[in-house]
Amino acid sequence: MRTLVLQLVLPALFLLFGGTALLIARERGRVPRDYRLSWLLTGATFTLYGLVIGIQNACAAWAYVAGPGSRALELYLRYAPLGNHSRTFGSYAYCLAMLGLAFSPRLRNTGRVWLLAGLVAAGMMVGAAYGWREGAFVRQVHYTAVAMMTALELILLLAMLFATLVVPTVDRLHWFAVGLHTFGVALNILWYVGLLGIGFGWAPAPWLMAAYRVMFAGAMAGLAVRRLILARKGVPVPGLIDSGEGAPVMATR
Repeated sequence: MRTLVLQLVLPALFLLFGGTALLIARERGRVPRDYRLSWLLTGATFTLYGLVIGIQNACAAWAYVAGPGSRALELYLRYAPLGNHSRTFGSYAYCLAMLGLAFSPRLRNTGRVWLLAGLVAAGMMVGAAYGWREGAFVRQVHYTAVAMMTALELILLLAMLFATLVVPTVDRLHWFAVGLHTFGVALNILWYVGLLGIGFGWAPAPWLMAAYRVMFAGAMAGLAVRRLILARKGVPVPGLIDSGEGAPVMATR
């Protein structure tokens, strides 16, 4: 039961983070343009994540209540891979979009950022199609695929974090929030390998995995809320590398 409760809290926190990020993106004149556009892309992406996780975890709760052998459980096992892979492929698209914002000034306007958000949504649909092709949930098959794909996701997230450090198109609170998400992704790889039981008998309790995901999502939401409060007070938040005056370096070249 505690796993289900945590799983229902998680999408709410992702939606809070995504929604707050979208509000930050509306703070014209108080948040530098490049920072606002990055918050816009992140907000759109994590709002989509929250919606997908919310639907998936609500179905998990329904299947749990219905019990073994129920139609609800059968449907959940059939469609669970769609949700998991959709978020992974969406993350691939998000990382590439953020890299595009960092290295291509031509992408830095609101219309093109919404187009990039559309590409994230398209990536999620491709992931859902991959999940449909995989078929119903089979522990060994699905966890192996997720662990391998999450490893690529981690590489892309780290590349994006490095790029936005060198070409700071995100402020430091944004960078820390995505960094927390990246750390959670790294832990996911280890925990999925543990769930497979490869080479050792230990496997993590599902509620522990849900708990640290909630903890990271809560911290991300807290950072976003803090950033919004500072924006509305007119307090500048620089990138990790700045000119010493709160202005982004190389952000608009």
